[in-house]
Amino acid sequence: MEHIPNDFGQPLFSRYQDSEFADDPISAKGLNYIIKNTLGPEYSSHSFRVSFISRSKVIGCSNEQIQRQTKHKSSSMISRYTQYLDCYENNAAEHLGL
Repeated sequence: MEHIPNDFGQPLFSRYQDSEFADDPISAKGLNYIIKNTLGPEYSSHSFRVSFISRSKVIGCSNEQIQRQTKHKSSSMISRYTQYLDCYENNAAEHLGL
């Protein structure tokens, strides 16, 4: 997992070792373990990626903005990951005033 520091210069998700936070980020496998054990086996770190992309699209972020965050190479992947659960949200009829 790439080390992207927050405003404090620390990774967003750090390993916790010997009663203190380590300077290096938690691994993708470690984050997935925490998510599954906290929320249940039907969730994964991939679920968070899909949710992040879907919510970003709903609030109006461009594919380019999302790609800078997720490191996807093409905007077609952003479209694949985007899930609209509400058929009334972000639809064509809304833009027509219907």
